[in-house]
Amino acid sequence: MIKTISLCKPMNGYRLFSTFSAGTSNGDTSIPIGRQKGEAVEKVWFNNDYGLIEKLDSCKREGKPLLVYLESPSGAGKQQLLERIGNLEYRTISQSFIGHMKSKDTSNVNTYKEDNRKVIKSVIEDCQKSSIDTKNSIVFIHRYEPFSSIMYDRSKSFEEKEKLLDELLSQNRDDKVLVYCRTPEELIEQRLGGRYHFYEDNETKLIKEHKVIESQEQSQELYNKLEKRFDSVLDTTSIKQACPSLLAKFNIFFDKSKILFKYK
Repeated sequence: MIKTISLCKPMNGYRLFSTFSAGTSNGDTSIPIGRQKGEAVEKVWFNNDYGLIEKLDSCKREGKPLLVYLESPSGAGKQQLLERIGNLEYRTISQSFIGHMKSKDTSNVNTYKEDNRKVIKSVIEDCQKSSIDTKNSIVFIHRYEPFSSIMYDRSKSFEEKEKLLDELLSQNRDDKVLVYCRTPEELIEQRLGGRYHFYEDNETKLIKEHKVIESQEQSQELYNKLEKRFDSVLDTTSIKQACPSLLAKFNIFFDKSKILFKYK
């Protein structure tokens, strides 16, 4: 069977939905169920965020990339989302704390922070060179280091963290946006359970050493309280849907000339 993908083009871009349907609703042959579902999904997933669009346009005028930081508790799907974004030829920086630490001789947190800063600085410099093509002038990054440093600082109380993070989110960020990846807590628990199950001994040791599991509940509560302070919120319940949804926030939609037919 040939499954086709069709695009409808509203004033602000292309939108993606399936062309075929399984039947009609309440005997009304004029409104296919597939179309009803498509419109409902489009309203939830594929909305523009005019604040993000304005920042992207401003960065383009200034000739610099917009840095899009994905933040959330562990298990919300940031790395998987960045993998999909990267497959679409966008510039991404994705280095998890555990992934970085297991590749080093030391588990010093400051080393992780410093290495991350160097990588981000290097990517920005590359993007600003005329010879480097940065797709749509956007770089997607796993976590915002200043935010994560406060969030996972075990020396600070919940109240201290909340105050510092609130102040950080209140700061002006001309060339940066922070997107909160929101996922139901029960789904996060399932994802983390699967992840930790397949960890190697050295990774499990780092998890225990830095008390990652113990800090998960508190970090989830903090993220929930601060959700409305982020520049935008992205539903990452489905990573497959979250990828085009994230791009749609910047008024970026799939080009119909590149849509392929898939055979089953």
